[in-house]
Amino acid sequence: MLVDIKCSAVTSVRVKLAFDDQCKKDCLIAIGDLIDCEYNANGLRKHIIGKVLSISAVGPDPKGWYIIVDGSDDFDGVKARFSPMSILDVDILRKADMETFIETPRDDNAVPFLRIVKGRLQWSKDGYTYHPVRIDARDIVEDIEEQEGTMPVPRHCHYHHRPETPGPAPEDANDPDDAYDDAEIEDAAW
Repeated sequence: MLVDIKCSAVTSVRVKLAFDDQCKKDCLIAIGDLIDCEYNANGLRKHIIGKVLSISAVGPDPKGWYIIVDGSDDFDGVKARFSPMSILDVDILRKADMETFIETPRDDNAVPFLRIVKGRLQWSKDGYTYHPVRIDARDIVEDIEEQEGTMPVPRHCHYHHRPETPGPAPEDANDPDDAYDDAEIEDAAW
């Protein structure tokens, strides 16, 4: 037996831009997307980076449609309402439907943050304190036979032949084969 039913229309707008240098952009803007947009506001070029709050596409004429973007920052509330026909340039920084979690054997969202710093993968639970991903040397396969659909890892990669005993500090900081020191990796300033 049905107890309750709710319906809502999810609206999105496809924007196709063509520039004078023969470049083209084709973006599908949806509610919840984070966008970087330049638009014409009564003859003035305006810029906003923010989350799409609402899209109205009522009627056949796109000049009557509008997009509302919330570009609020710390202690500064900014919202913009503009027609998709007044967009001068747009980039989608993050789609609303992107997965925001990383599955682990223990939990679906045990590691919400990943980043790469100086070629090293790091993880964090809070987004402030990052830890390096530790790999057991026994899990690294040195001899990989070529199989259909696989690509062997080249032997010259720096993570395949780390020295067993720590040696002197490397002289050249630009050498990709040098072992990284955790003290050299700086966290972002918050």
